[in-house]
Amino acid sequence: MASGYGAIPTAVITSQQESAAGQPEASSKWPLLRRPRTPKKSTQIGLALLILVSAGALLFLQNEIFERIKRPLPIHSDEYHYIPIDISHLFNNIAAGPGADFDPHYHSHFAAEHLPTTSFTYDGVKFILPTNWSDGQPDNVIPHGETIHLKDSTYIRELHVLYAGDWIDGESGNKFTLNYEDGSSEQVEVSAKNWWTLHWLNQGVIRTPYHYRHDGTKNHNLTMIYHWSAGTRSQSPVVSISLPQAHWPNHFHLFSLSLVPSHTTPRDNKRPPKIPLISIRRQTVTTKWRTIDGVKAYAIELSVVNPLPSRYTRPDGHDDGRLWIKGPFYFELEGDDVRTVQPGMVARIMPGDEAKVKVWVEVIDLKGQTKRTRGRNLATVIVRDTKGMEVYRFGRYDLGFEKEGGLARRLEENTLDTPEWWDDAKFGIFIHWGLYSIPAYAPKGWYAAWYWWWMHKWTNNDNGFWRYHREHYGTDLVYDDFIDMFNPVKFNASEWIDLFAESGAKYFVLVTKHHDGWALFDTKNTTHRSTYHLGPKRDYIRELFDAAKNERPELKRGTYITMPE
Repeated sequence: MASGYGAIPTAVITSQQESAAGQPEASSKWPLLRRPRTPKKSTQIGLALLILVSAGALLFLQNEIFERIKRPLPIHSDEYHYIPIDISHLFNNIAAGPGADFDPHYHSHFAAEHLPTTSFTYDGVKFILPTNWSDGQPDNVIPHGETIHLKDSTYIRELHVLYAGDWIDGESGNKFTLNYEDGSSEQVEVSAKNWWTLHWLNQGVIRTPYHYRHDGTKNHNLTMIYHWSAGTRSQSPVVSISLPQAHWPNHFHLFSLSLVPSHTTPRDNKRPPKIPLISIRRQTVTTKWRTIDGVKAYAIELSVVNPLPSRYTRPDGHDDGRLWIKGPFYFELEGDDVRTVQPGMVARIMPGDEAKVKVWVEVIDLKGQTKRTRGRNLATVIVRDTKGMEVYRFGRYDLGFEKEGGLARRLEENTLDTPEWWDDAKFGIFIHWGLYSIPAYAPKGWYAAWYWWWMHKWTNNDNGFWRYHREHYGTDLVYDDFIDMFNPVKFNASEWIDLFAESGAKYFVLVTKHHDGWALFDTKNTTHRSTYHLGPKRDYIRELFDAAKNERPELKRGTYITMPE
């Protein structure tokens, strides 16, 4: 018969002899039929090694389980919630369409044909907008401190608004007040930009190519509605939101308001969750790049969030540290056309907080070559632990690469990112210094650097600049008479630079010329209206920059100049 051990003669199986005890006796000729032998020494060693490996694996699993119990991995979620708030019952102004009078100064209004209707989504947050901008109905509110009561008190981590100021330049401060269930309140301030301007660099999220004057003609300056957001403390649920108080000359117009809630436990809030949560708030393709190991890599910024309420960071809010995201965790991007060159890292994030993580990527095609043109580019966020094990996988995000070398599509919109060093420069010094530093005056809420402009704007007692100048300098002294008074003989560039550095500043920016046309540098043959040709006969910009370059090279140096005179 055939066997797995080879061909065994049938005679061996059938020719067994009975022993005296009547039991069959195994043939001594065929070892296969003998009783099992004692394992060889090599087999014993193998069994011992197997036992040791098994014991080691069990010990590893035990330690891993203990680590998970001691430091549980967060639950991850791709969901990002928002709560649009209906404020239409507060509308008291018409921004577009028939009867519109958005700008009380010039009685002009938005072009309704270019405004989005019904809803608008930005930064992952949805806003409610009018379904028809041309029906002659109010479509925004000029707030006067109204209070919006929420249907259900809610832990809030972000406040988002769509707004525009109705003047043509500058900004104004407007404060929202969040009122909490525990009786406390918090003010968050928006520095509101205006709907159109001749030279504004910060563009709104809703843009129209023109707006209408009161006579129906078009003003072809870019006209905008802006987005603003603020993080809020989530120590207690929000019960209501009080809107800003309107003030002249720049009215704050509110078009829409949405809230981003914290991730919460059941409404009784008596028991905190047992493990932390982790989420990706946003992913931003930047124009920042660096060369890493010979590869031109671009930075994708991820906002990694612990979406639990910040109340869990307080002793009376059950903070035992278990709800913190505790790393380190390493973030990568994986896609058909994206390769991670250098992962980003998060060490820890407390409840209610978030961290910005940079992942440096190369954009490649399927053959491994640098991608030159691209429409959609989907990528998945992979999170790994210190052992390189994948612990999370987030979504499929459209990174929107379209330009050679992986530049973002928003490069076309001229929205370049700040330099990389800026991200870590938490403190800098911006300096206004000029002829306006002699009167050094401005009414509350105004800029002293605009002294020359405003003192000539309205020549009556309603103008605080004009009135101040007459009271302190009389009627004969004109602004340019300050030139002879501007003579800072004690100016020492090295002392300034030492002061900047010792204060902890990482950079400084100096206004080299403001709207009065008075420059602090050698203007060569363009104009002699400067400190180099008149007054002190010194180039203060060169003195300051030379001192910084030679004595404090770690300080970043910047200049600012205003164009219109």
